[in-house]
Amino acid sequence: MDLNNFQEQMNHIEPGDHLIFLYDDKNFNENMDILSSYISSRIHKNEKCFYICNGSEIDLILKRFQLSIDLVNSINCGQLSILNKEEAYSKEGTFVPKKMIALLKTLSQDAIKEGYSAFSITGEISWVLEYEDGFERIMEYEYLLNKEIFGIYPVSAICRYNINKFSSKMIKNIIEVHPIVIS
Repeated sequence: MDLNNFQEQMNHIEPGDHLIFLYDDKNFNENMDILSSYISSRIHKNEKCFYICNGSEIDLILKRFQLSIDLVNSINCGQLSILNKEEAYSKEGTFVPKKMIALLKTLSQDAIKEGYSAFSITGEISWVLEYEDGFERIMEYEYLLNKEIFGIYPVSAICRYNINKFSSKMIKNIIEVHPIVIS
């Protein structure tokens, strides 16, 4: 992968863009470079950013962010928030798609009120498969994002999916609800 080319492509992401990042754990460093490029490009465009981690990558992603942004300042001024999945997706102990959509609406409105040009978010959501109806919840969430967020609110997002946790049919369905694919 040509990282410089990818960083340039990240600069072209606009509010309303809904991307999917299909990854596997074999390319962990490369995955972190991609995510770091996304956040860096959003910070430089004066967007408020949320990075939702699954826990294991927190130290590495912080090191990567430090290479391209003033990490301490971005966090201290509130432009960048780094949350774990429980803080973002399941504050009340369970993932409810409609509640997450309501939260994204509020966060994007707050970002504009605070003087940011848009709201950007990236989150790993494969863990929702742990629920008995996990895939249905994921699909409901993705459909609601397209229906109620993108094109209405100034939000861009990279939804991250570990391909090792999904069947090929599930991956096909997930790709169909994302206009832009990163693989």
